[in-house]
Amino acid sequence: MQINKDSALAHNNLGLTLFIDGRIEEAVDHYNESIRIKPDYAGVYNNRGSAYAKLGQPRLAIQDFNKAIELKHNYAAAYFNRGSLYAVLGHFQLAIDNLSAAIRLKPYYAGAYNNRAFVYINQGDYISGCQDAKRACELGDCKVRESSAGRELCRDLTKRDKCFIDAQPK
Repeated sequence: MQINKDSALAHNNLGLTLFIDGRIEEAVDHYNESIRIKPDYAGVYNNRGSAYAKLGQPRLAIQDFNKAIELKHNYAAAYFNRGSLYAVLGHFQLAIDNLSAAIRLKPYYAGAYNNRAFVYINQGDYISGCQDAKRACELGDCKVRESSAGRELCRDLTKRDKCFIDAQPK
């Protein structure tokens, strides 16, 4: 495959293709080249952060998500990725704060509602978690809702707190 070696977009897109193909280290090489060409390209920092997270390098991933947000303050995907990584690292309040920021910027972000629901539920806040899971399901992503229904977490809340109309996706 030939790419324009002076195109930050081409290197970023090739990095994305390699990332999807599981060739993460090669993806990082192309993200690095993209940043060398265009150091103010927020999207490539977000993508490289995702690659670093996949490689088990959370410190580098957080640095890249921070840079993406610094360059583009309204970058919902970078807040989502940073929040999701904070959740994995056990920094639950930072996760909630970042996922909430992603939702404020993109109110129909089903994945952000799902991930925030997961954090809330794992923290024992079933009401908030079930409300977020319900909203994510309304937006077309019922993963957490289905999982919590299997454990009957939200079913019990339905009766007591009106968290869900029912615990099964429609």
